[in-house]
Amino acid sequence: MTVASATARSGPYTGNGSTTVFAYTFRILDQAHLRVVLTNAAGVESVLELTTHYSVSGVGSSGGGNVTIVTAPTVGETLTIVRAAPYTQGTDFQNQGAYYAETVEDALDLLTMQTQQLDERIDRSVTLPVASTITDLIFPKPTAGTLLGWSSGADALINYVPNSGDYVVADLAAVTAAEARQLQNIGATTISPAQWGYLGAMSVQPAASGGNSDIASLLNLDYALLAEQGSPPATPANSLARYSRRVSGRLEAFIRDESSGAEIQETIAGRPAGLGVRSTSVSLVGVGSATITGIPAGTNFIIASGLDMASQGGALLLRLGHTGGVVDSGYIATTSRHTNGSAANVAPIGVGFALSPADPFVNATATFVLFRTTSNVWCVSAGASDTRDAGYVFSLQGRISLPGELDRLQLRLSSGAFTSGVFNLEAWR
Repeated sequence: MTVASATARSGPYTGNGSTTVFAYTFRILDQAHLRVVLTNAAGVESVLELTTHYSVSGVGSSGGGNVTIVTAPTVGETLTIVRAAPYTQGTDFQNQGAYYAETVEDALDLLTMQTQQLDERIDRSVTLPVASTITDLIFPKPTAGTLLGWSSGADALINYVPNSGDYVVADLAAVTAAEARQLQNIGATTISPAQWGYLGAMSVQPAASGGNSDIASLLNLDYALLAEQGSPPATPANSLARYSRRVSGRLEAFIRDESSGAEIQETIAGRPAGLGVRSTSVSLVGVGSATITGIPAGTNFIIASGLDMASQGGALLLRLGHTGGVVDSGYIATTSRHTNGSAANVAPIGVGFALSPADPFVNATATFVLFRTTSNVWCVSAGASDTRDAGYVFSLQGRISLPGELDRLQLRLSSGAFTSGVFNLEAWR
């Protein structure tokens, strides 16, 4: 009988918990010439044993036969049947002995079956394209915690350690500005450069200058990178790159000229997203001062504001304090008033940062930006506007050295009470 079919596999059949008879559709010469494999829901394969787990019918039939399983495969399991003829040749032709055509045909059929089952296995193997010139490709020894990948010459498979400089740093260093902006896409929304910055501006600082030795360590900082402001430059080599690094436990911002390499430390002028530790608001109506406490230890950056403020008189003051109370002295500051193109200094008031003279004001808005420099020394930059008359604009620059950790801010008048207004505070580490 000829081997008319090239098939050497049947299945996989899906189990249902009741079906026990499964067909194989190719010819075999012996019931032991089958391999029956049960695969569970997790993908683990088990080879079943003849007579113990199943029986075979249809041996010698050109259309195959059936495999009857003792225990029906359950839902989630599959059954696969493949030919498994032995790779031996047991027919012995005696010299000048009797010649039976069927004996020769069976021997030739066995060779064909062996070839078919090898072809079935090769069809499930990994192969290279016909045009590939790579030969003797060998998988490296399996090593725990590594990934399989191509070598730098793309001619061998090697083990890579995940998240190592072997491939992460090299790939990030080659990212162009356009590619980096594309990386910012989240779904259909592109985060603007002003919100996130772009990877093309991330410049590596040598460890000798307090920076990071490679991009991988830069990405491991537990502080947020400051945002690149405006549109990313078309030519990074001729641009100003903004970045940040941790210095003595603080986040400090720098701007570097990529052409000359010169850098300057930058005053943080924007909100460092994601680092907020305190946010609160209190009313100023009918009081001469409002104090916000509970600022956490380790705070380095604060924005305080007074909105829609009005008073019958008294200078607007910001005062800092610690667990011992609000500090009454040590405020060093210069305040200027600008109106109709002219400017004049406002007399300092020693008990706080004075952002206005001791005059009534209406619909006034003030913003104070405070940042810690060293230890408990705080610098303050502030501005305010007042709609009375032709309008006034005030600016202040100052500093104070506190005797302890900052934990409170107070907005007050040098005399009198507020008739309207809200005092807001947001703090970050």
